[in-house]
Amino acid sequence: MDFSKNKKSKIIILISIFIIVIFLFVFGFSSKSKVIPGYISTNVRYISSDESGRVLDINVDEGQYVSKETPLFSIDSANNQILLGSNDFLYQAALALKENFSKGKTEPYIAKTTTDIATAEAALETAKLEYERQEGLLEFASTSKREYEQAYSQYIKSQNQVKALNIMQTINNMPAREDLISAIDSMSKAIYSNSSYLENKINSANVKALEKGYIYQIFFHKGEMVRAYSPVMSMINPDDVYVVFYVSKEDLNKVHLNQKIEIKTTNNSIVSADIFYISQKAEYTPPLLYGINSDSEISFEVKARVKYSQEESTIHIGEPVRVTL
Repeated sequence: MDFSKNKKSKIIILISIFIIVIFLFVFGFSSKSKVIPGYISTNVRYISSDESGRVLDINVDEGQYVSKETPLFSIDSANNQILLGSNDFLYQAALALKENFSKGKTEPYIAKTTTDIATAEAALETAKLEYERQEGLLEFASTSKREYEQAYSQYIKSQNQVKALNIMQTINNMPAREDLISAIDSMSKAIYSNSSYLENKINSANVKALEKGYIYQIFFHKGEMVRAYSPVMSMINPDDVYVVFYVSKEDLNKVHLNQKIEIKTTNNSIVSADIFYISQKAEYTPPLLYGINSDSEISFEVKARVKYSQEESTIHIGEPVRVTL
């Protein structure tokens, strides 16, 4: 009888121990933190100019922190400045014509304009010869770039002056007074609009930072030619650096917006991050690439923002990290 009681007691004890072991195993397995691979990323800003030309100055260095409106670089806008000067001459000529014709003074100007055209054509021929001479000398480095550009500028101005005088003479001989004034007014507005466009082009050649950030890369340097809209440098905003990782469908309920998580860097530093994006679109993720279990090839992209400072930060753009959930 005692033997039977002892046997039952042992069985009860063994069952109890078995249940406790199972409970501890299940509880320990379910509460264990999960580690997922990820990487540090950011949205790089590419900075360019609307103007083509030679880089005159680079005012910053790679890694430098800049504030909004900090001058970054400038592009040579000499050609547009020449065109703007010529355009201003045409505009003033158009205004003078409008004023003269509004007063009915046409005939007295025909003879004078004929003389002015002859004088301007002679000046144009002289400017053309000097420009061609400077162009030939420049090929053999026998003149300075400044003297060449001055000769070119004078040649362009002389051309525009002859054109303006010829237009003036044509208008002088037009009989329709009201239509003529209207035509001159339209011409002056078109010239003014073109001047505004050239001024904007010249201003766009001096590029400033649109926001704070770090200079990430510089692609062109002083003296190099760059096309319009080609990136001269890139920037990153320290408030826009984040870790990217992927969670399986089974782990999706473990993450939520504004959740704080921990990431571990390659030098074993622990950094906190705040989840701000969880993709609602499922995608196929190669298990070996992102560490998703082979049983769950469907994953969701998650992004968590981290604090970043290029001088002090323990994280680096593109660096692989480990995310703990």
